[in-house]
Amino acid sequence: MVAAKGKNVAAAKAYVKSLWIDNAAIQKDWNVGYGFHVPPRVSISAQTDKLKTGTAAEAVDILNKYGHAMTPYWDSAMDSALVDAVTNIIKKGVNGKTELDKAADKCNTELQKLL
Repeated sequence: MVAAKGKNVAAAKAYVKSLWIDNAAIQKDWNVGYGFHVPPRVSISAQTDKLKTGTAAEAVDILNKYGHAMTPYWDSAMDSALVDAVTNIIKKGVNGKTELDKAADKCNTELQKLL
């Protein structure tokens, strides 16, 4: 992530690009050197030895087939609004349409902040 209002935005972008786009070795180390994480790039997963066999290979295969990246237009405030609505509907018996309408309003307000 690069601070858009920083003094050296171009240099920061170049540095982040060098780490997370150009340097596959760092990405492999980051994802499997400190626990088990599947790299977000399929090409890096395919190059990572620890992810080529056994359960790790199965996990990578499942993620590649069924996984999806989160949109930048969905944030934690929106997620909380939806989770709270579903919880209230299931546990408290609150009217589903009313609760989901409130959650949608919260999400729309938050989306406008992002846009």
